[in-house]
Amino acid sequence: MNLSEPKSRRQTILLSAWEVFAAYGFRRTSMQDIADKAGISRPALYLEFNNKTDIFRGLAKSIFRQNIANVEEVFATDDLLKDKLLKALVISFADFYQQIENTPHGEELLSVKTELASDIYLDWLDDIKSTICSGIQKACEAGDVDIGNSGVGAEEIARIVINTMHGSKSRQTSEVELRNQAENVVTLVMAAMSQNS
Repeated sequence: MNLSEPKSRRQTILLSAWEVFAAYGFRRTSMQDIADKAGISRPALYLEFNNKTDIFRGLAKSIFRQNIANVEEVFATDDLLKDKLLKALVISFADFYQQIENTPHGEELLSVKTELASDIYLDWLDDIKSTICSGIQKACEAGDVDIGNSGVGAEEIARIVINTMHGSKSRQTSEVELRNQAENVVTLVMAAMSQNS
């Protein structure tokens, strides 16, 4: 999983937890398994996290926080809006799905995410939407695109993009299909903007 380099014991635990969850699944993983992988004692693990659910939620927050940082980096470049938007969607949906899909317990981890971290996931979707909205607004201000005559604002465009990608991901399509969907979404959005420029 794409997390920043370990900077603390907490981050080391989260990285270790990801490896153990990916190898054995959430339900079969014990706190001792995570402690062993992290190279710490079980009591030391409990100083950082209350239980396995707490670790999973911490892992979800860390993963989604890193994803937002990656997407913000994409939108900070001088690339064209269509390229930024496609990169952001691929990073957030296709690449993430591929990492989960390539683990022996990917389906279970996605299910557990829904059970234990749905609020974190929904907050992440809102953050991605806000980042895309801001990117569209900046492109409009720079004169790169014009959505003024469309009757649809940047926030609504971002909401449509995220809802479309979320719907595709929730159907658990393949990573290749998610990449294709991202390309289709960007093509449609850019075509709509081009009509009004």
